[in-house]
Amino acid sequence: MLRGALGAAIEAGDGQRVAALAHRLAAMGGGLSADSRQRIAYFVPDAEMAALAARFDANARPMPVSRPLIRVPADLGILEAYAQMPSRGGGYFSTVTNRRLYVRRGPDAPIIAVPHADDWGSLFGMAADRQRRILWIASAVVPQTPNPETAFRGLIAFDAAEGKELHRIPGPEGLEVAPGDVALGPDGTAYASDAMNGALYRCAPGCTRMIVLVPPGILRSPQGIAVFGDHLIVADYGYGLARVDLRSGVVTRIVAPDTMALDGIDGLVRLGASLIAIQNGASPMRIVRLAPDRAGRRIGRLTVLERANPDWGEPTLGFVVGDGLVYVGDGGWERFGPAGVPNGKGVAKPYRIRFLPFAR
Repeated sequence: MLRGALGAAIEAGDGQRVAALAHRLAAMGGGLSADSRQRIAYFVPDAEMAALAARFDANARPMPVSRPLIRVPADLGILEAYAQMPSRGGGYFSTVTNRRLYVRRGPDAPIIAVPHADDWGSLFGMAADRQRRILWIASAVVPQTPNPETAFRGLIAFDAAEGKELHRIPGPEGLEVAPGDVALGPDGTAYASDAMNGALYRCAPGCTRMIVLVPPGILRSPQGIAVFGDHLIVADYGYGLARVDLRSGVVTRIVAPDTMALDGIDGLVRLGASLIAIQNGASPMRIVRLAPDRAGRRIGRLTVLERANPDWGEPTLGFVVGDGLVYVGDGGWERFGPAGVPNGKGVAKPYRIRFLPFAR
């Protein structure tokens, strides 16, 4: 929205507004291309423009911190998420175009497809309930889904101990759902976001259908979810962060300083009283730590943990383990078009699951 407003101010010839918006974008950690800077320079004095350019350069400077953890073959198609279960070097990989769940059963084991029903859809976010040995998986249909007419839409509960589907949870009656990200409450309740229609869903232990927590049309494109006691914090891709009261379902916008960019967040996970956010819709892309207040109504601080890593493609989802974040460093979305057909863009190369240690 800010970039759009900046473009409109340039077109209108409003130099004062151009300068104000450019300074705000710089303060938010944003960057601008050489062409955009040249357009701004027409309205801004040379000394002021030099200071802005230096700030944009600093914002875009690569800050690689994470290290590769797992090499994933490119033939898995679009890779969306990784979940550790069991914990000793093993884990599961969800894929979109292959519509398969893959597993690695140990640090030196190969990555292989898990036998499961052929009607699983494109697989997105996952949440590991280690206490109950259940892996919750979002199954949906998106434009890149091959044979969408055969795909189940809802949540799949997978028994990690037995390696088989336990049961599946469809969406509410009469509503076409596309769950994307999944989070778990301490009682085992599963929450799912739907970026296609804007809804949020809940499935308490023993549920046979997801129920609507937030109906379609209130949020724009909800992505990552984090559970905090009596409320959820939800990343809306184009809106920022929202607070959802778990008793009433009321949605309120989370307040933050106007120099804090909170849009473009895909992955969102809780770390104690704070949040780790993966911003792949920002320029530059980055991973940040956020400090919400106890009530979940305001973000007081943003700390950049990693930025513009040259080894990234498009980082997507992750989870906290021990003293760091394990996350997908590249999902390969840019290489596939409708129905999961390769579009010839980019070079197929192994994906990387990465580990980002938190500073002590």
